[in-house]
Amino acid sequence: MIDYLVTGGNGFIGKNLTDRLSKDGKSYKVIDLNVDNPTLDNGIILDTSLHLPSIECDTAVHLASETDVRKSIKEPLVTIKRNSRSILNCLELTRAKVFNRLVFTSSANSDSCLSPYLASKRSCEDWCIAYRESYGINVRILKLSNVYGPSSIHKHSVIPTFIRNCIDRKPLVIIGSGNQKRDFIYVDDVVDSIIGGAEGFIASGELTSIRTLAYMISDISKELMNYEPSVEFTPAVKGEAQTAVNRTDIYPSVSIEEGLRKTFEWFGRSYGLK
Repeated sequence: MIDYLVTGGNGFIGKNLTDRLSKDGKSYKVIDLNVDNPTLDNGIILDTSLHLPSIECDTAVHLASETDVRKSIKEPLVTIKRNSRSILNCLELTRAKVFNRLVFTSSANSDSCLSPYLASKRSCEDWCIAYRESYGINVRILKLSNVYGPSSIHKHSVIPTFIRNCIDRKPLVIIGSGNQKRDFIYVDDVVDSIIGGAEGFIASGELTSIRTLAYMISDISKELMNYEPSVEFTPAVKGEAQTAVNRTDIYPSVSIEEGLRKTFEWFGRSYGLK
């Protein structure tokens, strides 16, 4: 039996998690559909919504998910079916005792159900609770706020997008007024929560407006690469929450100021500051 099975392990959070597991000397396997090359080290290329192999493990961490809010609005059934079927496959293997315990990563905003994506996350949480109550299985639900940090180059969320724009010497484009607020949590604190047995809201407990975030990143860009980008605005997107949930059930160790600098420096080391 291996220590961990990580679905979506080739993604942003997954890579940070497996790096930590390697450092800690833990055994693990990865399942991921999206890979940068035809082979996946220590893992299996597979769509978890279609099938999940019976790999015995102490802890399964389910990170694989359709996460694009805009895509979920355009193609709701794709997001709903894939997310629901994936968690049900995980729960069935936990019920069969193939997995000793299951960790499911949801969204801190799932209760708002402002988009098919958030509604799918909420329904997945309900399935987890139903299986836990009905079968006594060990399931933890982690409601993640906006996670950022190293290895996020392929993400299209606001922080990596702003940093990429700085490196490419482009303006920072804010969708909407910029007054919408988010809770940003550094990925190391999320990994600590997954490994350490935390449950509930995994967040910093502090809200930052997108406008403030843009100017914070602009200041870091000016300091590190002598480029101060302009800030521009574009119309708001339907289904986007204006204010995030402002609560946390953990004690995060990385402030947003420190986390943004670490993330920017990682992008610079990995892709070169121009």
